[in-house]
Formats: sequence, structure tokens, C-alpha cells
Amino acid sequence: MNEPRLGVWPDTPPREHQLMAVIRSLAQQSELVIWTDHAFDRVADRDSRSDVILNDKQALRILKIGDIKGTIRPGQEANEWIVKVVGPINHERGAREVGVVTAVLKAEQLIVMTIEWEDRR
Repeated sequence: MNEPRLGVWPDTPPREHQLMAVIRSLAQQSELVIWTDHAFDRVADRDSRSDVILNDKQALRILKIGDIKGTIRPGQEANEWIVKVVGPINHERGAREVGVVTAVLKAEQLIVMTIEWEDRR
């Protein structure tokens, strides 16, 4: 299978819409998403100040429906791109937004590095 070409690492990042298409596709298969301990540690820290508990299902939903916010930057490995995908925590109008900082590795796997509230309530 040919790997989708996602920019020329590390100098030329992929186009946002191309990378987001890969993220959405990979997020459909939860076994292709790796959760770092740091991601959940930070969620626990942040949840102590919130009435909403963030979890992996919500973060996975953000990866499926959210959009890239900020720059696309190279990771430490060849063909690894790091982005923040942002979306609402739920379907309610005015819902708080969450950022899921994710590494896309060789267009084959997602590594969730951290999860954070985008607004500072």
C-alpha cells in the first residue's frame, strides 16, 4: 500500500486538509490511536478545575470532527507531524472547546500527546 505523501519532512509540512483527512481516517480505527500517560495526567490536572471530566472517547471524537488549529510542525521521527486538533466537547451550542495535541506518524498511527481546554474558564 502506498503511504500518502504528507509534505517533505521536516521542511515542508503537509497541507492542513490533507493531514486532517489522514487524522480523521486513523481516528475511525481506535487501535491506531496511542494514548500517552502524559495526555491523561494533564487531563486529570485540568479536570480538578472543571465540572466536566475529559476522557478518551471525547478526545477521539475531537480527532474525528475537529479542525487543526495553529501550525503543523515536524516531530522527532521522519514523517511525523505534530498538530493540535480543536473541537467542541459536545454537540451543545456554545460548548467548550478542547485541543488534542497529536503526532501523526507515517500516516499510519496517531499518538495523543496531551489534551487541553482551549478556553480558560
